[in-house]
Amino acid sequence: MLFIYDNLTAGLIMVSVALLLTTLQMRSMKKSVSKISRNVAKEQAQSFATWVEDDLEAMGENMDPGSAAPFNVEFETPVDSAGVTTQFTFYRDSVVTVDSTVRVMIQYQLQKTGTKEIDGEDTDLYQVRRREKVGSGSWKSDGGSAGTLGYFEVDMLNRDAQPISNPRSVATADPDSVRSTRVRFSVVAPFQNQQTSLRIVHFGSVMLLRDDGTETMTGSGSGS
Repeated sequence: MLFIYDNLTAGLIMVSVALLLTTLQMRSMKKSVSKISRNVAKEQAQSFATWVEDDLEAMGENMDPGSAAPFNVEFETPVDSAGVTTQFTFYRDSVVTVDSTVRVMIQYQLQKTGTKEIDGEDTDLYQVRRREKVGSGSWKSDGGSAGTLGYFEVDMLNRDAQPISNPRSVATADPDSVRSTRVRFSVVAPFQNQQTSLRIVHFGSVMLLRDDGTETMTGSGSGS
């Protein structure tokens, strides 16, 4: 009888130890997944921000000072019910020869990719798809962001850093009225659990428009 009791005790201890080790392993795995997800979100945000800033810093490049604002009539930033910019078109000139340039147009198109539950609420996810048109050629797809954007917003700002609701019309009447471009977006961490400390990465950047042949100035920031 004592032998059976000892075996039962030993068995219970082994089960308890196994459960403890399993729990520790599960916690370790959740922390690892959380860390990887956080790093992925940060890397995706930084990658997207880098090529967006490169694009916008070149807006108006090689255009004559005082010429029309470097965004065309298509720019009327369409905004949907979620408050995101669904399309943004801008351009620059590429030098072919000393006396010849060709217009390069770039367009960002926002498309919904699905939804994700964050803190108990469904959040829409988006992707920015980039298209480029050189001269009289056709539009061609040229990359895009990750499909985990929480929002994407482009604003044209006046000299007081206030958004302009109809920038194309305002810029047509007064080319000096639109002074800078502001881009804001967020990237949602792709994998989330109870251990996830960084669920969404927010990023914002403001770039002065080229209007006198000088280089643009950029200010940016990010946060959780």
